[in-house]
Amino acid sequence: MDFIKGHTIKPNEVKDDGRVLFTDGTNNNLYANEKTCKAYGYRYVDGMCVAFQPQQNVESIKLNTAVKGKNTLHPDTNVHHVQGYNNETKGNNNLILVNGVNHIVNRDIQSTAILTGIGGESRTHGEAVLNAHNLSNTNTIADTATSVMNAGQLSTIILNCETTDNTQTTMTALVNQPDATGVYTDYIPIPLNSIIGIEMYISRLEVGGTSGTAGNFSYRRNQQCVRVARASTTFTDFNTKNIAKLGVNGSFTIAATDITDEEGIAQRVLQVKVTDRNNVINKWSAILYMHILRTDLSF
Repeated sequence: MDFIKGHTIKPNEVKDDGRVLFTDGTNNNLYANEKTCKAYGYRYVDGMCVAFQPQQNVESIKLNTAVKGKNTLHPDTNVHHVQGYNNETKGNNNLILVNGVNHIVNRDIQSTAILTGIGGESRTHGEAVLNAHNLSNTNTIADTATSVMNAGQLSTIILNCETTDNTQTTMTALVNQPDATGVYTDYIPIPLNSIIGIEMYISRLEVGGTSGTAGNFSYRRNQQCVRVARASTTFTDFNTKNIAKLGVNGSFTIAATDITDEEGIAQRVLQVKVTDRNNVINKWSAILYMHILRTDLSF
């Protein structure tokens, strides 16, 4: 930049905080008066020539925000944005995004989002919940009026794991291990008194091993329905389609079990387990779509 006529200094450097430092051609880090500052098109603020006024320091920007409506956020909920009304995080939550009304993020859940609707519930790590609804209707059955709650939602979950032998391995949610606290890293909690439609796409990629061939793979789709009663869980396996493969498929299974969480509460959960051959290193990834319809009517 050339010197402007009538001024003996010119801009030389703009600092990260917006300050403009000048030079006379020999000496740097000079400060301009208001007249010189404005002559070069900058602003003069509080005795300083500035190119811009810095925003709040990144370190001090609020990572946790709750917008509108009586949302209940447990004190150890970190890095979250909750927008809407009457939403709740149960605690020990991290990387949470919630939008809507009457949503719940269960305790110990990390890296999850409830994006639309009413009355959704996030039960596992790395879950995205869409189009949740929660309705209460009064139905007349045999001349007896009963109020039955029903809630539906679509949950999308990404699972991953690695296998190196023929040991059955449980796939886990893709979250940072320091955030993956609680037993729900390896389990997918499901509600009692519900019907769950499952569609899963699962891929297997060989990357090495003495018996493996790098680049061999399999990609499959599985569809089934799960009836979650209080006393039992029943699976109806509709079909498994081999979409593409090079080499073998490997094996997978979806199973239910009952566990007790850190709070001592009994919980029905699903697990996706995979297995392949000895001395083959496989990378596994699955995307699990769960269409959940639950009710407060016990069966």
